[in-house]
Amino acid sequence: MTTTDSLAVEGDGNLVVRGSIGGDASVNVQKQTIHLLGDGTGYRDLIIRDEIDPHHVAWLKDRFAEPDRFDEIVGSLRDNKVLFLHGRPHSGRWTTGICALKAVAGAETPTINVIDFDEGTQLELRRVAPEAHVLLDLTKVDNEVLDNAEDEIRSFLGTIATEKAHLVVLLPEPLPLGLQPVYQGRTELLAEPTAQDVLRAHLRTTDVPTEEVLSKQEVTETLASAHPADAARLADLITYEHRVAEKGPTVDAVVGQAVLAYGNWSVELISLYDKEEDRNRRSLMLTVAMLGGCSTETQYWAERELITTAGYAPPTGNLLEGRGFAGRLTELKGIRADDDRARFERLDYDRSVLRHVWRGYPELREKLVSWVTKLGLGQRPRLDDDAAAGMVNRFLELCASQDAANYITQVAESWANSGKPAHARMAATLATAGALDKRSAAAVQRQLNRWAGKTDLPPALAGLVLAVCRSEFGRRYTDKALTRLGNLAMHQSRRISDDVLAAVLDLVRRNGAFPQALAKLDEWLRSGKERQRAVAVRILCELLATDANEFVGAHQPALVRVWRALLALEDSALVQEAIGSWLDLATGSDQQACLLGVLGEASATSDAPVLRIGTVRMAADAWLGFVPRYWENHDRTDARLAVHQALAEELLPRHPFTSQPMRDGDS
Repeated sequence: MTTTDSLAVEGDGNLVVRGSIGGDASVNVQKQTIHLLGDGTGYRDLIIRDEIDPHHVAWLKDRFAEPDRFDEIVGSLRDNKVLFLHGRPHSGRWTTGICALKAVAGAETPTINVIDFDEGTQLELRRVAPEAHVLLDLTKVDNEVLDNAEDEIRSFLGTIATEKAHLVVLLPEPLPLGLQPVYQGRTELLAEPTAQDVLRAHLRTTDVPTEEVLSKQEVTETLASAHPADAARLADLITYEHRVAEKGPTVDAVVGQAVLAYGNWSVELISLYDKEEDRNRRSLMLTVAMLGGCSTETQYWAERELITTAGYAPPTGNLLEGRGFAGRLTELKGIRADDDRARFERLDYDRSVLRHVWRGYPELREKLVSWVTKLGLGQRPRLDDDAAAGMVNRFLELCASQDAANYITQVAESWANSGKPAHARMAATLATAGALDKRSAAAVQRQLNRWAGKTDLPPALAGLVLAVCRSEFGRRYTDKALTRLGNLAMHQSRRISDDVLAAVLDLVRRNGAFPQALAKLDEWLRSGKERQRAVAVRILCELLATDANEFVGAHQPALVRVWRALLALEDSALVQEAIGSWLDLATGSDQQACLLGVLGEASATSDAPVLRIGTVRMAADAWLGFVPRYWENHDRTDARLAVHQALAEELLPRHPFTSQPMRDGDS
C-alpha cells in the first residue's frame, strides 16, 4: 500500500503533529469516530464530539513518557476522583491527563470524554455517564472568562461526584485567580519529562535504532531547547525518514533529513530560494508548494497567474525554443512527478517553502493572498476537487501558523461572494477549517459572528455562515454554532430564517443537541430581537413535530422554562400562534398529556399566573374556532375538541382562584 498523508492534529503534550501511515491500514467507523490504524508512524484519529476512543487512548499510552511523580498523580486521581493538573504549555499535560484517566480505569481501556472549555461552553448541559472518565481542558480560554466560571465549574464537579466519575481538569499557567476557591489545595504541578525521554518513548514502537539516534550531535542540539511536544514531532519525522529512505538507510542520513524538516528546511531554502535570481524558478517553487499533487497543466496556468499577479508579463514562449514546463520541473530539487502530477517529495517541504516566503518577504503577502483568491475563482486553471482541497489545506496551514487568520476569512468571503456553488463549497471548507484550528479559531469565529449579526448580510455570506454551522464546527461546538445561527435569525430575509430553522433542526437531530437548543431558545425569547423570537417559536414547534416522543418527557423542565419565556412576550399574535401550533402538535400525539402539561405548568408557575392562564385559554378558543359550550351541535368527534377539553382540565386546577373540579360542559 502506498504511503498516505495522515490527518493533522494539534495537541498539547506527547503528540505527533503530523505524520503518515504506511503498511497495512484499515478504516473503522463507530460512534462517529474515524480510526486510522496502521503499522507506520503518525496514526491519528479524527475525534468528533470530543470523544477519545480506546484505540486512540492505547496508542497514546504506548508512546507516553511518564513524568516524575506520575504514580502520585494517578493516586491522587484515584483517591479524590478529581485532579487539577497544571504545567507550562507543550509540557505534556494533555497526554498526562489522558494517561492518568487510563491508569485509574484498571485493565480496561476507557473511552475518554474531552471538554474544551471556552466562553460558549455550557457545562450544565453536559451529560456525564456513570463512572465516566472526563478531561476538562481550561487552558484555551482567557482568565477573564474563567473568573466568571466558578459556579458553573463547581456545579459540574457536583455532577462528577454524583455519577462517581473521574475528572482531570487542566489549568492554564499562570493559575487563574478567579477559580482559586475551586482548586486551592487540590492541584498537581506536572514535572515534564525530558525531551530525550519523549523521543525515546515515541521511537520504542518502531524499528528505528533509538539509542544510536539519541547519540547523534544534531539530535542532542535540537532537543536542547525542545518541549515534549517538539520532541514528539522530531520522533515522527525520524520515523518517516527511516521508512521512506532507500534500502539500508544510514542513521546519519535519516537524522540529517529529519532535523532539516524539523527546522522547516530553512537552511536549505536560504540557499535555494533567497539566492535564486531567476524569478521564474522562484515562481515555479511557489506554484508546486501551493498546488503539489495537481496536474502539471494546472500548475502551468497557476504559475502564469502568479507571475501576472506579481506584476510581470508571463513569458511568451516559442514553439521551437526554450524548455517545456515539464523540463523546468525536473530541474527543481526534490520534485517527484507521477502520472503527470508533480509534488515535493520531502515531508512538509511544500509548507516550509510557503512559510519561508511569507516570513522573509512581507511585501509579497498581499499578492500571495490575491493569487490564492484568483486560483479559487479563475476559469484557468480550473481546479478539480483534489487540487482545491490541497490548496485550501496549505493556505489554511500558512495563515494559521503565521498569525494571519484575517486572510482566511478574507479569501473565504471573496470565494463565497462569487455566487457559484463550487466556490461556495471552497469558502465553507476554508472557513470551517479555520474555525476549528486552535491557532486561527478565535479570529475566524469572531468574524463569523460579525457576519451573522448583520441584518442586511448578503445571501452568499449568510450561506457561508450556515454552511460552517452545519459542518464539523457545529457538531463539535454546538453552543457556538447556535449562537451564530441565533444572530443570523435576525436577518430581514424570510428565506434565511427558513435556512436557520433547518440548520438548528439538523444540529439537534444529528448531534443530540436538544438541551443546548432549548437553552438558546429560552435566551432568544427572553432577551432576543423580534425576528429571533419568531424563529425560536418556529424551531420549538418544528422540533417536536417529529421528535416529540424522544424529547418531551426527558426535557419537560426545560420546555416549561421556554414556555414561561414565550408566554411573557408582549407580541400577543406570536404567542397565540405558538399556542395554536402547540395544540396542533398535541392533537393525535402519544405525548398529548405531556405537551399540555408543559403548557399548563408554564402558565401556572409564571410571574402572572392568572394572566398567563387566561392567555392560554383564549388562544385555545381561537385555535378551536368557537367556545364549545355555546355550540352544542358541533361535531363531538372532532379530535381538536378533545385536546381543548384536556387543556381546560389541565389549567383549571392550576388557576389560583379555582379549586373546584371542572364539571362536564365547562371550558
